[in-house]
Amino acid sequence: MLQAAIFDMDGLMIDTEPIWDRTWVPVLADMGVTDVPHDSLQVMIDMSRGAGIDQMRRALDGQLGVGRVSAEEFRRRQVACFNRLCEEGVPAKPGLGELLAFLRREGIRSAVASSSPRDMIDAQLRRVGARDMVDLLVSAEEVEHGKPAPDVFLEAARRLGTKPGRSLVLEDSLNGIEAGWRGGFLPVMVPDLIAPDDAAREHAVAICRDLNEVRDLIAAGRLG
Repeated sequence: MLQAAIFDMDGLMIDTEPIWDRTWVPVLADMGVTDVPHDSLQVMIDMSRGAGIDQMRRALDGQLGVGRVSAEEFRRRQVACFNRLCEEGVPAKPGLGELLAFLRREGIRSAVASSSPRDMIDAQLRRVGARDMVDLLVSAEEVEHGKPAPDVFLEAARRLGTKPGRSLVLEDSLNGIEAGWRGGFLPVMVPDLIAPDDAAREHAVAICRDLNEVRDLIAAGRLG
């Protein structure tokens, strides 16, 4: 029996990934880096999508040179830039409210486990009216290793009192699907800007077009 659904946030619950993408060029420029080829920029964006600070550091060091840009300082400035851009408004992903309401009716616990800072998770969920519909928030800043390590999902399951093997991990990113699989969860991918690769197809128990399909599969007993 399914015990919990643990959600990523950016690109899965809320349509924020295009906004995160818009932060890279101005933040790097603000840090004195204006000579990044487009291909290198895209590699960094893709590597960092849904990931923690360790993966961010690997992306920056790999494309810009070791130590040229501090991952911690880049992330701090990126969050500030993101928050300014979000003042324009950010929509929820299709089916979010319906899925969260369904989980509550069915007695299936829910959590958000995101690489974003905790205050940002809270603020973004409030923007789309979803904060009171989830039981728990966990930021990767609260655990030792960010995605693709499974730490943030394992911490969410621990606090919920649920078993990984009875819990869905809902993700749009390749890093998130790997993290869910490594933690022994039931990973479900709802692709956003990145299509599933071979590893995601192998590790995910389902690949869904949107959150409405996730709800339908749970209702049909085909997940968990």
